[in-house]
Amino acid sequence: MNQPNKQPIQQQPQLANAKRQSAMQLKKYINQLQGTGVLDYKIFGKHHDNVYFDQGEMERILKKVPGTQNGKISVQDLKKRMQLCNPNADISLINTVFQGKQEVSAKDIYELWNGEPITDYDPLQECLNLLCDQNEILDLNKMSQLMETLGYQKLDKQDQVILIEIFDIYRDKKIDKKDLMAIFTYILQHTTGI
Repeated sequence: MNQPNKQPIQQQPQLANAKRQSAMQLKKYINQLQGTGVLDYKIFGKHHDNVYFDQGEMERILKKVPGTQNGKISVQDLKKRMQLCNPNADISLINTVFQGKQEVSAKDIYELWNGEPITDYDPLQECLNLLCDQNEILDLNKMSQLMETLGYQKLDKQDQVILIEIFDIYRDKKIDKKDLMAIFTYILQHTTGI
């Protein structure tokens, strides 16, 4: 395999980290909506000095907000309302956090508020989702495309054979999630002592 070229690239782990950071920033902006009436102050309440968020109440309130339907608000409308509250808010964060959605439901906002997109994030699982097929077997063609995207030479057949020889821990002629987890567990135990 060749050394990478020196072109700057956007790496997948950086994108996932950006999504996590965007979710935290967006949560901060939503917190700024407290009491402004931009969404509705009834969404928010105090409970032992922590803001709590009730999904059922959020659904009822979103149904009353002009321009919403069935407890959902369009991403564009959410951006406009956030701009009203905080003109300096980076509304592109909404696109990052709610990728591909045209509408945001009360459940989406509730999950963001309670940290599910942040706490449920597992970079190893994201990598496996990216590179493994539906049978949890490492797709060497996807791996080859990723290597090329990262500036390395595509994996040829010989490279793929070598990878299987090295990483096929259970000797079943494939690299699957079980093999990868055994490798990562070994590395973790021997580098951290856990």
